[in-house]
Amino acid sequence: QDGNFKTKEVSERFVESCVAAGLPVNHDYNGASQEGASLSQVTVKDATRCDTASAYLFQNGAVKRPNLTVLTDHTATRLVFQGSRATGVCLRQASQNSGTPEIVVRARREIVVCAGTVGTPWLLMLSGVGPAAHIREHGIELVADLPVGENLQDHLFVPAMFPCKPGKEALFFHDKS
Repeated sequence: QDGNFKTKEVSERFVESCVAAGLPVNHDYNGASQEGASLSQVTVKDATRCDTASAYLFQNGAVKRPNLTVLTDHTATRLVFQGSRATGVCLRQASQNSGTPEIVVRARREIVVCAGTVGTPWLLMLSGVGPAAHIREHGIELVADLPVGENLQDHLFVPAMFPCKPGKEALFFHDKS
């Protein structure tokens, strides 16, 4: 959602300058094309950048829901499938070695995989979801032949800081820590 922030005017002028120099505007650099100038797409609360867990689990009270359990110090190692339906998640305590038995957590209704840009395709492929040849190459039983991770690429971000005229904010966000 677009919002107002201290540096919005400066940021918008920067994008306008890029367009004047011949760069395209990119309203969604997480979409099909990463080329172009845009405002940053970040999660901000009270002028402070925050992570997903802070914004959605803790600040909105979702962590108190009876149908949600948050485990820290655990890593998801693979998904459990019955046919093509994900029914559980295998976890290992992060402080334990790989020889430690996995914990299997079963879901009654659904599983939401949100392990990030790299972690999500990694977890899906370890679970047998991905390009068939690649999955079989690693001795993993194929669940679904899908183009998981095929267009995975990093989107480089190069912040540039310049002094502004008196009265204009130059910081992108304020870290209250």
